[in-house]
Amino acid sequence: MDLLQTALHLSVQWALNDVTSALIANSKCKIDAQDSDGRTAAHFAVMNDDQDTLNLLLGHPDVSCLSVRDRYGLTPLALAMRQKNNKAAESICKRLPHAALFVNGSGENLLHSVVKSNDFESVLFLLGLQTDVNIPVQNAEKTTALHIASEVGNEMIMRNLLLAGAEINSQTVDGLTPLHIAATSNHSDLVRILIENGGNPNIPDFEGNNGIKQNILHLCAITIGPQAVEMFKTVLEIIPQYPLEIQDLYGNTMFLLSYINGNGDLCRLALRHGACLAATNHTGQSIFKIDTPTKQLLFGLLDNLESEPRWAEGDYCSDCESKFTITMRKHHCRHCGRLVCAKCSEHQIPIVKYNLQKNVRVCHMCFDVLTLGNSPTDAAFY
Repeated sequence: MDLLQTALHLSVQWALNDVTSALIANSKCKIDAQDSDGRTAAHFAVMNDDQDTLNLLLGHPDVSCLSVRDRYGLTPLALAMRQKNNKAAESICKRLPHAALFVNGSGENLLHSVVKSNDFESVLFLLGLQTDVNIPVQNAEKTTALHIASEVGNEMIMRNLLLAGAEINSQTVDGLTPLHIAATSNHSDLVRILIENGGNPNIPDFEGNNGIKQNILHLCAITIGPQAVEMFKTVLEIIPQYPLEIQDLYGNTMFLLSYINGNGDLCRLALRHGACLAATNHTGQSIFKIDTPTKQLLFGLLDNLESEPRWAEGDYCSDCESKFTITMRKHHCRHCGRLVCAKCSEHQIPIVKYNLQKNVRVCHMCFDVLTLGNSPTDAAFY
């Protein structure tokens, strides 16, 4: 026998309603008394699906028992929802409307918890109670239910949260929107839902006070796997003119990040949509300068160019890094679009695949790719 159980615990367990009524009528009866498992009489009424006894307890002037958590962190309401006892849950919320807003040890209220556990039925129940969907988790991140849904990946939960008024562009302490989280969690279907419902793909995230200014396509670029390609297609399908040349804090475009992360499929897709192949970041790195174990991806991208890419801009030659002056003019390689000086683009050849029949200026690397194929030796460049 649990020595911590009171007479009220026992009367509720045995469904002795007359005894329970007599006990709670006594002003000295502690209705929120806990046994060794932290359970109150209300917990037992819910566990036993005893609605009559629960109604007796809810009729008591003191409703402090409804905020008590057992050793498993459950309030009577949380326990009712776990057991799918909607009638008990509804009666508790009717007696104490803010019962659903009590937070657990992680700072999560009931809506946060059921979204996290992918419990669609409980989400619908709480939304039916007009639960505020924009209250953040009481922790350092301050995520909302929509942020959590974006990570969980349940389309129906997300749609219902949006219908209930979830703020689609809300940001965490780190500046993450639900769209950022859906993208980094590889949920392209949720990315589509968020953008179609007003999610802003241009909101940058940030780390503390140091913005890295990465938009949705930057996040696609650092995502490994086929999901990155699907996400890119989704964004461009919904926003065909989405700018591909936006730079993050370090000057990286989504194409450059794709190359750095070895995502060849995304690189090729970005080029087909007009990305600048020769984009340079703030440290002067381009795909021509980044150290990689092999140059296979670089050569493959150059060899498979189908049309002249967007021209790069800048004040330095992307090959020898000399600064352009009045006497050192800017030129562009007509094959890859990189910015080069006259010395680094001294070769001139026709580019038949671009329908350029006359000789045009190309950089040393493109000259070798065009004349030797897509796997020239490193010696060919130096």
